[in-house]
Amino acid sequence: MAQFSLENFVAAAREAAVCEGPSKATLALMKRTFAQPGSIAANIGAYDKDDEILFEDSTVSIQYVRFKPGILVPPHDHQIPAFIGVYQGVEENRLYRVDDTGLTHVTTKNIGPGDVLSIGPNGIHAVQALNNEASEAIHVYLGKLTTVERSLFDWETGASTPFTDENYNQLVKHV
Repeated sequence: MAQFSLENFVAAAREAAVCEGPSKATLALMKRTFAQPGSIAANIGAYDKDDEILFEDSTVSIQYVRFKPGILVPPHDHQIPAFIGVYQGVEENRLYRVDDTGLTHVTTKNIGPGDVLSIGPNGIHAVQALNNEASEAIHVYLGKLTTVERSLFDWETGASTPFTDENYNQLVKHV
């Protein structure tokens, strides 16, 4: 398999996002790409911030995401299909639903190097890095993530609040 190229990955993700069956095509692309996580780690480059938009247009957003140990990202949604591929470390994804009793934990999925997780547009998850090591991943969203009205969810009540930096900082947990 060819060495990872961010430019080629962006081109392939853009193509997948506009084809017939974009979720299926994007998931297949992610699985092919993340079959060689070492190639991604060796060729993606270094980033100063923990999350950086690598590409975005009206059909697809591609983001570099690093989760550091000791931080539990609050439950949130994306409102568009999301695909997470990890190439270093392990991401713990706690999946939830909101019902009459509040926020209910459904399952937990740990994804490590080479693993891909697909989350539907109404999926809610909280994330943290495991094993005292930062996780590094590429997240692909089918839509323009920076303009989507997303929600954060209160840990205790399940009440939704707009996804803003201020609300995020109030809900993040240091573990």
